[in-house]
Formats: sequence, structure tokens, C-alpha cells
Amino acid sequence: MTLRCRNSHRLIAWAYEPTGIEAFGRTRGSAVGYNCTECTISFASLGNWAVARSQSPVNSFQTKRVEVTIVSQLLTITFLFLPAIVGMMDCVTACEDGPPFKITTKGDDDKVEVAFDQDKAVISVHSPLGISQAIINRSDNKWPTSVILRLYLKGLENFKVTNGNVIVEAALSSQDGKVRLWQDNDEAQLLDAKHPYWMEIRMVGKDGKSVKTIPLKDGYFEMQLPKALFEDHANSISLNWIDFYR
Repeated sequence: MTLRCRNSHRLIAWAYEPTGIEAFGRTRGSAVGYNCTECTISFASLGNWAVARSQSPVNSFQTKRVEVTIVSQLLTITFLFLPAIVGMMDCVTACEDGPPFKITTKGDDDKVEVAFDQDKAVISVHSPLGISQAIINRSDNKWPTSVILRLYLKGLENFKVTNGNVIVEAALSSQDGKVRLWQDNDEAQLLDAKHPYWMEIRMVGKDGKSVKTIPLKDGYFEMQLPKALFEDHANSISLNWIDFYR
């Protein structure tokens, strides 16, 4: 069967590629591109439609309609993938910004991991010796809104955090697990949950559930550092911890 253009010239097929484009409400088929041997006309046809139109000339309106269908499908694909492309660009930008702070520890065996979730930072500290300290130096214009600290220790008989102006200390009893907090070395004046420098300290087991028994086995002590410590935009925060007094 010979295909001809609207001027009755013989057409030559130039490409074959499976497609999902649907033309004129017909069933989906295989796309074929044609060039006229004498006219400067190129157009595409679709499977069953190409056979049906092979017995009669193809007018310009039908040719343009096929071209419009193809262009509309390409635009649809572009809009579908555009959000993903933009998201990838945002990810690259965020990665290039770098972390908002740098952490240095005293012990050679200490290990620190930091995870970020929007404006929340989770700092995990592994301290095999049980007694050490760390300094968090701010490298961004501001501190994250929420800073969560996880100390992987067996006990926490003393914990101290300071921004250089205020000192907050905490102690967990190895007998009953009760928590005591005080400010600026005044252990006689204990802080309560309404105080701006109060910290809730949780004991978390290996399975991620709360526990009440000390020593912890592969667990950690979790606390959110008081937001009041970051209100004066301190350049650094110092941490000290002791699992058990020797």
C-alpha cells in the first residue's frame, strides 16, 4: 500500500517509535513519521489512523492537528517533571549551604553525629569513656529553633551546659532516676518545669522506648537544650558530662 500526501505525491517513512499519543479519538498505536518526495511536508501518523488515511489525501488541517497533539503531549511531560527538577535544584542549594555549626570534642574516642530536619538539629554523642566535653561553635547567622542532644552513656550523674553567661546543670540519680536541675552552680535552688532553663531528660533504650533503669544498655539520654540559652545569639555552647563519679 502506497501512502501519498495531499498533493498525491509518494511518502517515505523516516522513523518508527512506540508512543502513547492518541489522535482523533482513535486507539493508541505506533507513531510513524513521513516525508513527501516532492513537497516540503513532514507529518506523523498513528497506527490504525495511518492505514485508514492511506486511501485518501491528508489535508493541512489534519496534519496540523497531529502536530498540535504531539506538542501538547510534550508540554504535559515538561510540566510533570518540572517540580522534580526544581526540587533537585533546591536540594543541591541546601547541601552547598553547609551545617550551621561545628562540634569539637575533648576525647579522642568521642564520636558525634548531627542530623537536620528543617529547623531542628539532633546531635548524637557517643562517649566510650563516659567523661568528656564538647564545644558547639555556631557558623550560621542563627541557631536552629530546636537543638536535641542525645548522650550515649550508661549513666548521667552530672551534665553541664553553658553559653558563656549562664550555666545549667543536671543530675540523674543512679538509684531512682530522678532528675535535678540548677543554675549557675546554685544547687540549693532547683529549677522546675516552668523555668526558662528547664530541660526534660529522657532515658531511651536500644529499642527507642523509654526506660527507667540505670545503667543504660546501648541507650541514650535525650534532652532539648533550653531555647533561652540561644536567645542572646551566643557564638558557642559548651557541654560537659559525667556518666558515673569515679
